[in-house]
Amino acid sequence: APLYSLAVLDLEGNNLHNLKFKTFISLHTTATHIQLSGNPWSCDCELHRVFSKILHVRHLHIDDYRNVTCQDPPQLMGASLAWVDSQLCVAETATVLVI
Repeated sequence: APLYSLAVLDLEGNNLHNLKFKTFISLHTTATHIQLSGNPWSCDCELHRVFSKILHVRHLHIDDYRNVTCQDPPQLMGASLAWVDSQLCVAETATVLVI
């Protein structure tokens, strides 16, 4: 069922590794503030896309986005997702064959 009055969604320190955007589809609020830091995020292109979508939804606000850090892959451990995200998926392209 849709949620209309959720002001704060605190998911900080919940051992989350990844996140699906559809988790937030039922939030029909005017403003929901989300806390997501303190989780061992597995930083990949999919997580980057999810956070990008959340950041572009007007009524969803990730209050601690600058404090969201990567646990995996090992070369990104401890890096801020805000710093890393623009470098993660730069080379992704799609090839379309038109006949």
